[in-house]
Amino acid sequence: MSLVTVYSSNFCSTCQMVKQFLALRGVEYVEKNVSTDLQGRSELLALGFDATPVTVIGQQCVAGFDVNDLDAALSELRAWRLIPSPLDGEGQSGGQLRHADPRPNGGESSW
Repeated sequence: MSLVTVYSSNFCSTCQMVKQFLALRGVEYVEKNVSTDLQGRSELLALGFDATPVTVIGQQCVAGFDVNDLDAALSELRAWRLIPSPLDGEGQSGGQLRHADPRPNGGESSW
């Protein structure tokens, strides 16, 4: 199970920015697209949010794309060595974790 979850939606440019940011930081995450994932939508609402993106990092929720908040939450997990530091070269794997493709649209064609 990933310690980082991104709740996203279709046609959300800010969601793409969050995913690209995590990719540049080398962070594995689970993406839940609430446009197509009803369970993910229910989870997002249960967290008290009704808009995307929302990034859950450990026990912290970061709404929107706030670099300082995202980095602070990631730093806390790194301090506990729950996720690798970009300098470590080490990491945990398993489950359905993914690295985002930092290219726009995840490298997929917009057609």
